[in-house]
Amino acid sequence: MDKILYKRWCLGVNDYLPLKGVKVLDLSHTLAGPFATLIMADLGAEVIKVEPPEGDESREFSPIVNGVSSYYLSINRGKRAWF
Repeated sequence: MDKILYKRWCLGVNDYLPLKGVKVLDLSHTLAGPFATLIMADLGAEVIKVEPPEGDESREFSPIVNGVSSYYLSINRGKRAWF
């Protein structure tokens, strides 16, 4: 059995994170870049999102719930922010 498959089988899929220990600086905005760094965060990378002084434009995307864009929250989950 392949070593990676063996680790996944023994430890569980979520315990094997191929990007654990990797740091990613996210300077992207809107769609493709934030989605790519979301995948990296899901794979274990430490993603640090840097926003412009006026904030990321996706903060204003609909639907807005309790004053916060649900798109912004979902695409930036698992990331640290630096304003």
